[in-house]
Amino acid sequence: MSSTPQQSRRHHYVPVFYLKRWETGGRVCQYSRPHRQVVPRLKAPAAAGFEVDLYSVPGFPAEHRTMLEDHFLKQVDQIASDALEVMLDQSQGPAALSPKLRDGWSRFIMSLHHRSPTRLAALKERCRQYVSANMGQYRQLFHEMRAPDDTRSFDDFCDDINRDADNRLWAEVFRRAVDSQRVGDFLNRMNWHVVSINGSDRSFLTSDHPLVTSNGLDRHDGHIVLPLGPSTLFVATNTEEMLAQIRAWPIRALQARVNDVVVRQASRFVYGQDDRQRRFVENRLVAGQADSTPQPSQARD
Repeated sequence: MSSTPQQSRRHHYVPVFYLKRWETGGRVCQYSRPHRQVVPRLKAPAAAGFEVDLYSVPGFPAEHRTMLEDHFLKQVDQIASDALEVMLDQSQGPAALSPKLRDGWSRFIMSLHHRSPTRLAALKERCRQYVSANMGQYRQLFHEMRAPDDTRSFDDFCDDINRDADNRLWAEVFRRAVDSQRVGDFLNRMNWHVVSINGSDRSFLTSDHPLVTSNGLDRHDGHIVLPLGPSTLFVATNTEEMLAQIRAWPIRALQARVNDVVVRQASRFVYGQDDRQRRFVENRLVAGQADSTPQPSQARD
């Protein structure tokens, strides 16, 4: 029998540990607009927010093709899950995070910015264009160094190289973006808070693009807001004054403002506890791709 570990197929761009925060009876409500109307569906967190082989790298050897999901992002999400437990513990909070957990949460924030299918597709296309634009300089070198028994044309050679180089490049750029030391250090220096909302008949929503950020994080009023569940927000600010402004918003106004951004910037999916905010989502979610997330043959909701 082979000792090679089973490679994953479901690659979650909305991590399961995060989506479970909206779970009720083992399900979350997934809103989508496959055609004209918004459709709410109940999904297990593990059966939502994923795409088959999303982070697989064809240019890598077979045993390493899912390393971004099975090793890199798995570790990102595990450390972030540990950090979230500490931050949501009222006796601890963000101030109690160890350096490792604080770094891990910053890395998770960066991953949410880059890991969605739409942003990954854009990255892949930019890498493809870069590789293609730089292949011409190798034409003379190819003819000078081609082995006598190599019958490929230069165009064939470019096709072979492009297929490999494109994938290796986007995979490395993606990893470095999520693991950026410069951005991570900046996020670590921000003031972190968990804001809990009680006594409201509404709840926070999340989506496949859940980060709410100011226009320029390095400004005095720079901030990041991330829903952590139906009644909880993660807030990072540069100043205590900005935090006070956010806390000063009336509960319903704060919920409406955060949800408005989270839904409007969603690419395909919005998530909540139930379908009670269907009209709110209906008025803001733009039509996306057909709601037909591919699944492995062995997958079950």
